[in-house]
Amino acid sequence: RGFYSVYDGENKKRKWALGITFLLSSGLVYFLFLFSWLNLATLLNDIIYIRTAIATVAMVFGFSSILKFVNQKDDGCEVVDSKNRKRIILSIKKIIKEKSFIIALLGIVALAAAVNVVELLCSLGLPVMFSEILAVNNVNLSVKQGDFIAILGHNGSGKSTFAKHINSILHPTEGTILVDGKDTRDERYLWDIRQTAGMVFQNPDNQIIGTVVEEDVGFGPENMGVPTKEIWERVYESLNIVGMYEYRKKSPNKLSGGQKQRVSIAGVLAMHPKCIILDEPTAMLDPVGRKEVIRAVRALNDVEKITVILITHYMEEAIYADRIYVMDKGSIVLEGEPHEVFEQVDRLEQLSLSVPEATKMAHELRRKGVPLKEGIISEDELVSELMKIL
Repeated sequence: RGFYSVYDGENKKRKWALGITFLLSSGLVYFLFLFSWLNLATLLNDIIYIRTAIATVAMVFGFSSILKFVNQKDDGCEVVDSKNRKRIILSIKKIIKEKSFIIALLGIVALAAAVNVVELLCSLGLPVMFSEILAVNNVNLSVKQGDFIAILGHNGSGKSTFAKHINSILHPTEGTILVDGKDTRDERYLWDIRQTAGMVFQNPDNQIIGTVVEEDVGFGPENMGVPTKEIWERVYESLNIVGMYEYRKKSPNKLSGGQKQRVSIAGVLAMHPKCIILDEPTAMLDPVGRKEVIRAVRALNDVEKITVILITHYMEEAIYADRIYVMDKGSIVLEGEPHEVFEQVDRLEQLSLSVPEATKMAHELRRKGVPLKEGIISEDELVSELMKIL
């Protein structure tokens, strides 16, 4: 505005000054809106990022101040001394004296002070509304070739997020995940990692893309560039392993939920992975379908010696694991062999988790005075112990 008021002697110069001023102003407004929009998008995705809120509020205050000044009826630049330098100085002073400008300045200072307080409280470890939430935090574990591990936890505990890190779908912000000696954050090893650690998702319909079972199973090896003859060998081998060979010519749409999930597992097996990650593979299945899938998974581990990482809500599925990890709020809070973990019934209940029915019954019987040993996790063990007493 001060630059514009300098050229008031000739209309031609005044028009040129207006054009240049408009160009500079519109460019500034464009970039302000551009960065503000990006910040707003970040704010919507991650509300705890408080600096975005400060930038947005500051922008609103700033624009309100400018608009209020521009819309005034009397031209503050025309009533001052005719000397150009004084005009510019007086224009700046007039802006500074505007109430909205002062409010904007005080608002920015107050919000900046609030941010510093929040950051100080966060650094001291105190609970703050805007403190950062970590989906997976301080998780340390090692899985060896041929292991069968189960990861348990209530909804939102971080188990599925952790599984996606193993398959390099997500990357850690801190720490390192090594799959077969390769860092998941190194893009050079992306396809090697996903070939080594195959993943089966909760809903088989999200993973099946073929119109015929055998074509769907062969999709992965085909994309890896495996020769055609070997692709068919892998397809039939994988379908035999999961017990779906006789359905190879069927449409996946005609299969039951358990059968679809076994086809999904076969599709991963056809890529010859060393490890299979199953993210709640039986959550959408009936009891019969769950048994089919778990039977296939156990066979992969026992016979084929494939490493299995099973994420599940069903405790009866976890009893077959070599080791169990229980997650809560992104961290591992319990770990051990199935007998060691499930004997901590009260602790698991505090974590909003159940225990196998046999374990629960044995726990209640012990409360009633029945002398049963600790660590019963299967019906056969419970029956055996009761027979000794009777």
